[in-house]
Amino acid sequence: MEPDQFRFIEIIITDFVDDPIDEGAFAVNFQINGPGDNVEYLRVSFSDDFFERYFHVAWQQDLAKEERKVIREQRSLLVKWAVCRIEKWLLEKRPPGNIMIQPGKDIEWAKGVAFGKIPQISQPQEPNKYIFAIRK
Repeated sequence: MEPDQFRFIEIIITDFVDDPIDEGAFAVNFQINGPGDNVEYLRVSFSDDFFERYFHVAWQQDLAKEERKVIREQRSLLVKWAVCRIEKWLLEKRPPGNIMIQPGKDIEWAKGVAFGKIPQISQPQEPNKYIFAIRK
């Protein structure tokens, strides 16, 4: 990869939020640095409905308890989904804003990421930091 043919963007996870105020079950906050001096702050949230459908939480189960269990046991998958969603946001050149992962439109995408059919493009540099290269 020739550096002068690409723009490099840092994707930095700033924190994780259990039960965020945006009606999600879990959220990952990001700082996006680049290209140049550009800095954006984004949040990727996972809706309660997404958790129920993807992780097969039955109606009689305690949703909050099951969400905490999923967050504890599947954190690396949740982070991978969040990073991949940020990559998609960067590629589509969307305006800044929060991103909500929901069951209707995101279940098949999430399965694709989870099973490697949709690869993560950015490269991990250190814990919670990824480098994303976009062709100029």
